[in-house]
Amino acid sequence: MTRLQGVISMMPSRSRGWPALLGLIFLAGCTSAVQEKRSELPSLDAQAQSERYAVIQRTLEHDPTGRTRVWGTPAGARGSVVLLGTVSSAIYGWCRNYEERIAVPPAANYRMVGIACRDPSGNWLVLDLRSFIETGA
Repeated sequence: MTRLQGVISMMPSRSRGWPALLGLIFLAGCTSAVQEKRSELPSLDAQAQSERYAVIQRTLEHDPTGRTRVWGTPAGARGSVVLLGTVSSAIYGWCRNYEERIAVPPAANYRMVGIACRDPSGNWLVLDLRSFIETGA
């Protein structure tokens, strides 16, 4: 007997209608274990995340297409951001395409291609980010 069947059998017969059953099924689904998929993005510590974010914001705000900015941490994580182009969107306003590379020793090198648009507060928000794991030399 499953857990759900046991709970239903303990309920009074007048409560065994569809509404009660659907409610129990919903609650049983809420308590089940959640399985997460491994992220395609590299795992970075707080310092590396802070450096990365600051460089992305500066690059998107100030740099011309083709200019590369780099960041790094004492722990060995490093990365670069280069602008690929600027476009104007009727929905999002000014947006910038960029490429980012991240190396986290001893893991593989990562390459991401994204697009970020300026929000009303002046920050750049990433709307799309495609990740590629580079293997080999």
